[in-house]
Amino acid sequence: MSCRCQTLPNLSMEGGKLFLTFFDLFLLRKVSKQLQALIQALCRDCGLSPSDNMNIQLLITAADATSVSPSELTKMRPLSTWCSQFNAQELLDVLKNKSLVVHFQPILNVQDQTIYAHEALIRGLTPEGKIIPPNLLFGQAKDAELLFNLDRLCRETIMHTAAKLNYFGRLFINFLPSAIYNPENCLSTTMALAERYGFNPHNLIFEVVETERIDDVGHLRNILDYYRAKGFRTALDDMGSGYSSLNLLASLSPNIVKIDRELIMNIDQEPIKQAIVGGILGMAKQTGITTLAEGVETEQEWRYIRDIGIDLVQGYYFSMPRAEQDLYNLSYQPLLRGESSL
Repeated sequence: MSCRCQTLPNLSMEGGKLFLTFFDLFLLRKVSKQLQALIQALCRDCGLSPSDNMNIQLLITAADATSVSPSELTKMRPLSTWCSQFNAQELLDVLKNKSLVVHFQPILNVQDQTIYAHEALIRGLTPEGKIIPPNLLFGQAKDAELLFNLDRLCRETIMHTAAKLNYFGRLFINFLPSAIYNPENCLSTTMALAERYGFNPHNLIFEVVETERIDDVGHLRNILDYYRAKGFRTALDDMGSGYSSLNLLASLSPNIVKIDRELIMNIDQEPIKQAIVGGILGMAKQTGITTLAEGVETEQEWRYIRDIGIDLVQGYYFSMPRAEQDLYNLSYQPLLRGESSL
């Protein structure tokens, strides 16, 4: 079965057939005068409201198509989605050319300040060598309904890069739950690469990125169960922020929980943050979940989270993400500032 994440949209301007569905006769009349130039108008304001854009569905087929099959009808998308795809040429170039680079940020064991793992962080790359930040890439991908494609390419690029560097230590790999609609199909290439390169499954930690609200906890639990069944470990990001809660922690039972930067910032000075983090830490210890404080940027924050017994730590106080060529230099250099005072 072909996975949705392996197919990019057909945005050819060379010719083809355009199928449209109008759920309102008034909309048909409103758009009919622009049909000849509709594709070019997709990227411009053509006088349609957001509601209009959602109620006009488009399907672009190959030039030699003589009919539309039922399966192809499932590829119809709102006009607003097509507009986003036409406006996401930089993203489409990244996907077509697999133009992603990996930066690594160390995660330290609090007890002895040794490197416990690295988190792999993705950046896009333009043909001119300019870095495209991940928030821009994923923002465009969400609007253009290409999160499936981007998320899959990120996971594959990370494993290709780690294997190329001969790095088989612990590695945190981010993923978006909304980009995995069926774990067996969507994660098959990820599992195959892990086996092909000989990664120890226990060293790969797949981390849920909570960039959007988790509405379907059952679906996320199925994804985490799939990872665990294959021998991998899981982590939950941003605990304590946005929509995450202790109930979510209890329901998903990840191996590692990352405490959000907003809670860690100035925690040494704010009793409310101390109480919240203390609650997360207490529950984690009772259930055998490893805790990780992310975003530590000051010596005061570091001392506080060290003293209350958090297991792992990550942040600019120790190291910013580094390009792949710096991975081994980073691994063998002391990271703690003011080491003699700790």
